[in-house]
Amino acid sequence: MVRPLRVSNEGLVKARGILNDDYGNIFIKFGSPMSVRQFCGRSVDRSVHSRHPRFETHVTPEETAVCNRLAHWVVRAHHRSLALSAFPLLCLCYQARVSQQRSRGLLPPRVMLHDLADEVLWLRELVQRLGALVHLKGWCSGYCEGAAVFCE
Repeated sequence: MVRPLRVSNEGLVKARGILNDDYGNIFIKFGSPMSVRQFCGRSVDRSVHSRHPRFETHVTPEETAVCNRLAHWVVRAHHRSLALSAFPLLCLCYQARVSQQRSRGLLPPRVMLHDLADEVLWLRELVQRLGALVHLKGWCSGYCEGAAVFCE
């Protein structure tokens, strides 16, 4: 008989302390369940595997193609459930501005914060229209007038 492990009070207090730390926002969205058998449909003939021993793995070209389609479908489903923060949008807009200015020969590139904020808000609206969840908390709304960001 296996004896159950005793949970010490010290371990419980330590675990509670870890859970009380602020790690930021967590977004959980459960997608619709899916059946791999239904996804594959009749494109995969499983009867061909009955001729081989169980310890041998044989994959047909049709199964490889279905696995690739399934992998792409899962990645797209994950992207549809993804929550974006302001940081990736900000980085994308900033890099685009810096690249534009460098191509025009402006050195060092200079990005005005209010222009960058407007561009991030525009990009947020665009990706939200495309179905993404964007979380912008505590976004600047006018206190960054006249400020500029310089980069080397």
